[in-house]
Amino acid sequence: MLQSERFRAELALVLLTIIWGLTFPVTRIVVAEMDSFALVFFRSLLASLVLLPFVFIKKEDRKDCFKFLPLGAILGFLVYLSYLFQSFGLETITSARSAFLTNLTIIFVPLLSPIFQKQYPNYKDYVSMAFAFVGMILLTSPFDGSGIGVGDIWTILCAITFSMHIHTLQKIMKKNGKSKIFAFLEIMIMCIFAATFIPINYHKNMHILPTSIEAYAALFYLGAISMVGTTLLQANYQCKTTPERASLIYILEPLFAILFGYMLLKESMTTKALFGGFLIIFAVIWVYFLQIGKKLIKNN
Repeated sequence: MLQSERFRAELALVLLTIIWGLTFPVTRIVVAEMDSFALVFFRSLLASLVLLPFVFIKKEDRKDCFKFLPLGAILGFLVYLSYLFQSFGLETITSARSAFLTNLTIIFVPLLSPIFQKQYPNYKDYVSMAFAFVGMILLTSPFDGSGIGVGDIWTILCAITFSMHIHTLQKIMKKNGKSKIFAFLEIMIMCIFAATFIPINYHKNMHILPTSIEAYAALFYLGAISMVGTTLLQANYQCKTTPERASLIYILEPLFAILFGYMLLKESMTTKALFGGFLIIFAVIWVYFLQIGKKLIKNN
């Protein structure tokens, strides 16, 4: 793989983390008004409707949808669980805390690498992960004396299932390509699973639809913009780097979640949090400085 191609792919994944970061406070706005199952359903329904014209115009794309349906179902089930567990967690914990726990993928992805990829991270990955993990703790102060709660457990489960999704997507996309097809399939499957569980969960004292204009706007962003954009970016570009480097880039997400949480919900930022954000940025660029240094030595 060309270094320049991987660099462009990883820049695209940085853009993905910006979009993801905004989803944390936006999701908190929506779950305050509507049921989590309903949120996942309408979010994935909107995304499916946006992608539908692009995958059914060509006859070849329609055939691919049926051909790759089993693989798309696996991806869709994993990402459905991730979104659902995250929504459950955000009912009771802050955007920052959720962002930190979601990005425990930086731990789970390397642990799962020998199982899914038959490979091990190198020392640069481990150094970057250590810096980033410390940075996330400082940035979000996730355990501030309140202990582990139900929302924390849901979000840790989100991190585990999303780590499995990262590895599964990596293997499928490297072998088959077809990022647009798999993006549509996984969102459609997610929509079907969510629709199945809405009636079962209806006993909760929550609305199926939002009750305010702000929540409707937030729901539109989550479905038509965030889910479509991030699914396409991840499906198209993650396979052009390694799972470990992708998970490292994804931990920029808490930094943007903190920033947008402060802007939208007035969630505060401390000096310690800012320093943690700096450590995360340092961790992400660490591997690039090493690459540039090696290249200069080699050229000289």
